[in-house]
Amino acid sequence: AVLVPLLEEAGEAAVVVTQRSATMRNHRDDWVFPGGGMQDSDVDAPAGARREAAEELGIRPEAIEIIGQLATRGPIPTGYQLDVFVGVVDPRATLRPDPGEVADIEVLTLRELHSGDRYQLRHGIPPHMPGLAAMHVPARSEYAGPFDFFEVRPGQWLWGMQGQILKELLDHLVTFSMDDEQREAR
Repeated sequence: AVLVPLLEEAGEAAVVVTQRSATMRNHRDDWVFPGGGMQDSDVDAPAGARREAAEELGIRPEAIEIIGQLATRGPIPTGYQLDVFVGVVDPRATLRPDPGEVADIEVLTLRELHSGDRYQLRHGIPPHMPGLAAMHVPARSEYAGPFDFFEVRPGQWLWGMQGQILKELLDHLVTFSMDDEQREAR
């Protein structure tokens, strides 16, 4: 289960992304949304997404309100199917990332992500291939793209399936913010 955490940053809606620790087995050093495998204690996928986000971001699961679900993806090369949820983080919560799983976090406003300055649709994969190299998956032709890339920091990208998730969220928000006439013209 994966969670796209939303919160308020300087009066604007923003999304939290995490950079996976270099010690992680899969996707090390990649920018991702919090998530992971379900546990027996998870009553359902939304509970698993909240638990994983809470573990990685250092907040209580109760501090996350699930407000929607995006498209399920997979199975991915690691064999997982991703159930993706969108959740709002209580504004009183303080993010305290778990250093065992999270090397860093970045909070990006939806406005700056939607502006297009941080977005590219590209073929190919980043030269360092952190996720694929960590999984020992050869760079096969299906990894040629195109992929949605979002620049988190100069030269650092959230891309691939994580980029698809962010692009889907932004596409939903743009559609919902349009009036009926604008939607029909689209």
